Amino acid sequence: MAKIYLCHPGAELYGSDRMAAETALALRAAGHDVRIALPNAGALADLLAGEGFTVDILDVPVLRKEFLRPRRMLGLAMRSLAAFGPIRRAIRNFGAEMVWVNTLTQPMWLLSSRILGIKVVCHVREVENDRGRLIRAGLVLPLQAANVVVCNSVATQRFVERSSPFPVSRKTRVVYNGKNWDGYFRSEPRPLSTRAHVLLVGRLNPRKGQDVAIRALAMARESGIDLQLTMVGDIFPGYEWYFEELVALAKSLDIEKECSFVGFTDDVSGWLERADIIVVPSRFEPFGTVAAEGMAAMRPTIVSATEGLVEIVRDNQTGLTVPPDDPGRLSEALRSLVSRPDLAEDLARAGFHDVRSRFSQTAYSGNVVSMADALVGAPMADAFVGAP
Repeated sequence: MAKIYLCHPGAELYGSDRMAAETALALRAAGHDVRIALPNAGALADLLAGEGFTVDILDVPVLRKEFLRPRRMLGLAMRSLAAFGPIRRAIRNFGAEMVWVNTLTQPMWLLSSRILGIKVVCHVREVENDRGRLIRAGLVLPLQAANVVVCNSVATQRFVERSSPFPVSRKTRVVYNGKNWDGYFRSEPRPLSTRAHVLLVGRLNPRKGQDVAIRALAMARESGIDLQLTMVGDIFPGYEWYFEELVALAKSLDIEKECSFVGFTDDVSGWLERADIIVVPSRFEPFGTVAAEGMAAMRPTIVSATEGLVEIVRDNQTGLTVPPDDPGRLSEALRSLVSRPDLAEDLARAGFHDVRSRFSQTAYSGNVVSMADALVGAPMADAFVGAP
């Protein structure tokens, strides 16, 4: 078995954070010695420490949206170069034989591992199709240093392969997110009526489409449906303006009393149980774990027909899909579920069974471990051409 250093760019408990923990647990259960590196303390660090992992806090820059500007990129480059020393010491002190980099946003881990002759996996969880060609190429260029590129959906794989200025298809693999869904199911779906509770879980961010949901709610209420919208999630520092815009939008549409912002919670199962309908109106979504969580809670789920979400939800079979950034169509979907409670219940039950079979913890863990084991056993010369 190998010593594996897993690094992740944050310490919250949103989708990618929880999947980092699932990855660490799967690798350790298979007998690997796993150590964690995070850029800051937080809820994820506490969770992992509680599971018995050693967590190192290392000041390695994280590529955020604000750095994708000429004035900021020089500063990011300087900080990244300065991080090579701490990364090298951490890898050598642990005696790491492999580095597992979760997401694209810490490219220095990829480059440093390659320089040090350590096998490295990058688990890509981003789709940045709204970026210009040069920005997209720059984001995926560090993947040339990876032995294997794990993508959390076919949409993510396409983004990586189409954006890369060099061939990467031989090293990309698709592994869908998966976990134990038992804790999300607490009750059978309730019969819908003209009064329903709609839930949206996710970080407050334009990409997640909270503004689309608010507009759709207002449209639905104009047609006589008494909907309440609860948004579970918080902003990332620097996005305070978006929260202010959401509050102002709800007020301008005269539905501020029907829209609730409850902040972040590390256990959404209670909110899922109280909900009648789950919406995921993201403009971009590489996978969409929150949609799978809604289905696992046996609640009818509506998602945007974009990227990874259409790989989770099958329209009119396990949920409903609507065009992204289209509050009118989202409002129609909400009205259709309320007006046809039989359809809502059928979709809820079908989604429940589908997510548990296609996105199981066993499948995810098995795929992660098999790739790590194959990479451990491959000579370095072969590992860089996609040996697993």
